[in-house]
Amino acid sequence: MLSKNLQHYIRHTVIYTILIVPIRRFFYSGPWQKSVIHYYQRKYPLSVTKGDVLNVPLSSSVLLAQPTDLMLDTLLDAHCLCGLQIKPNVCDQLSRLFVELNVNFYENPHRNHSIVRVLSEDPLVMALVSYYFKSTPELDSSYFVRTLPEHEHAITRATTFHRDFPDFISLTLMVYLSDVDGECSPHEVIPDPFMLNSWRTMLGDFGRIYASKATRSTPVSVVAAKGHVALENIQLLHRRAVGKQTREVIFLNYRLMKSSK
Repeated sequence: MLSKNLQHYIRHTVIYTILIVPIRRFFYSGPWQKSVIHYYQRKYPLSVTKGDVLNVPLSSSVLLAQPTDLMLDTLLDAHCLCGLQIKPNVCDQLSRLFVELNVNFYENPHRNHSIVRVLSEDPLVMALVSYYFKSTPELDSSYFVRTLPEHEHAITRATTFHRDFPDFISLTLMVYLSDVDGECSPHEVIPDPFMLNSWRTMLGDFGRIYASKATRSTPVSVVAAKGHVALENIQLLHRRAVGKQTREVIFLNYRLMKSSK
């Protein structure tokens, strides 16, 4: 006989999985999402051109170099961008903070630590995010994540291709705080814009895994040195490859502004 607490947990889990999750995905995925995005773009318009992004002075930014024209085009066309870096002193400060926290997972460090806040509010980063959204962005959440060595055949949701479903469209800034090669759980993404706003995004986890096999796009493995920065729409198919060594990353998740400041 199951305990009352266990029965309560199972009942609510089933209701959430069968009813609540599909309804949320219906309104925040596929063609519906386009309408929602257009609404907030009209409500909080922000005209950021390619020139505005390229003219942000590096002296005011934590990034080591300006994005190129090709990078900006790739961000809009493929919904992801790789190849930027943060300045070594900023990367070292973030790494030291991670060591001091001494945890494998830490949620919303930007609320308590100024160096993370500086990164999240960086003018060049905000210009890139605004350029992608074509509207006013806001920081939704942030995470420090340390991935520990895994068994060679470990299979979890994170290590299979999937999409993340927040309450709204989100663009994630990912910064490696350690060198990441093929043995260190590199991030992999399938830049397939065709599937980003299709009805297939309403499928469950198994449907998304199947879709990742059906796509013709080749996964891009983000193998890079410490300090590497990538921007990615989290509704692209992505995963964390199984690794035999530790990986440290900070994630900053941006969204379209949903309330006036």
